[in-house]
Amino acid sequence: MLQVYDVTSGDKQTLRVSPLFFDVDHDGLLDVLVPVYGISEGEGQCQTVVIGWAGPPAQADISGPATGRAALHQSRPNPTSGGMSIEFSMPTEGNVQLRIFDVAGRVVRRLVDEHLAAGEYTIPWNGRHDDGTPAGTGNYYYQLRVDGEEQARRALLMR
Repeated sequence: MLQVYDVTSGDKQTLRVSPLFFDVDHDGLLDVLVPVYGISEGEGQCQTVVIGWAGPPAQADISGPATGRAALHQSRPNPTSGGMSIEFSMPTEGNVQLRIFDVAGRVVRRLVDEHLAAGEYTIPWNGRHDDGTPAGTGNYYYQLRVDGEEQARRALLMR
């Protein structure tokens, strides 16, 4: 749940969202990408709101190194001109989603959506959308969600 305040009117709205944490503007501070539905673009439409974050990435636990948690690793190669491999490890079994997002927060590709056993995994991404069309040059974010806990990293695709 996310509380959103309109600073001009003082209105408060509670949204059920899954924010993504990235350093979008490369200033060393985390930014929060929040897909918001029905705000300024009409009901049912989605836009991504970027909210500043209070600390550097080291202060926010998005990398998953803690004992007993899944760990998402940097993709290889990065940058890439085609495909890449995304590695992650899981100390215990769990429900896993691995998705690729563009900088606007739209899902580009759904790579994994299943229950997996504990272990090390390497998942390829061929640089294409779910429909098979090539993704364009730019920054992409891949997000690992294991039993509701999320981690994300950035990859650069250069065509």
